[in-house]
Amino acid sequence: MKYKQGDQIFPTLHPFMENDDRSVSNVRMGSYTFSEGVRVIPHMVDGQNLGTVQALQRAEREGIDKYPLFKSVREAEDWIRMNHQNVDAKGRYSPKR
Repeated sequence: MKYKQGDQIFPTLHPFMENDDRSVSNVRMGSYTFSEGVRVIPHMVDGQNLGTVQALQRAEREGIDKYPLFKSVREAEDWIRMNHQNVDAKGRYSPKR
């Protein structure tokens, strides 16, 4: 899945937060299998760390079709590794140069 600068990745907000180790992040993501394929769902939403059930419930409320879809877990996990720092506070693609 390819995005260009400013494309909406997630329909949710992702403000930056300080982690326990004093690093800063705004999104943590997981991959989940659905009948149509594997979706990437964020676990940090609206400044809160969500558990798996909470993250999936939030994604269902927002509309599961609004989240990135991949053919396999490996493809989704590779995308997460390559893009975990490329999501801005408004859920848009913002690659770091």
